[in-house]
Amino acid sequence: MDASRILRLQKEREQVQKQFKEQVNKLRKESQVGVVSISDKFSSQKSILEEQLKEETVGFHTLDEFQKKRQRVEAQERQQDK
Repeated sequence: MDASRILRLQKEREQVQKQFKEQVNKLRKESQVGVVSISDKFSSQKSILEEQLKEETVGFHTLDEFQKKRQRVEAQERQQDK
């Protein structure tokens, strides 16, 4: 009698452990899918225009060149806001 009880409890324990492992794996998969940085979802238009200005002003030799380019980018920004 004791041997059959031991086998039954062992099988039950194995089933519980299997269910637990399945739940853990399921939660790991769900948590991996949901991990996204908020900056990946949203980006401001201003930061895009700032990056554009930075990229286009590399190598300018005078302040005048930079100011003209900045005015063009700001004009684009105002047009997009309308």
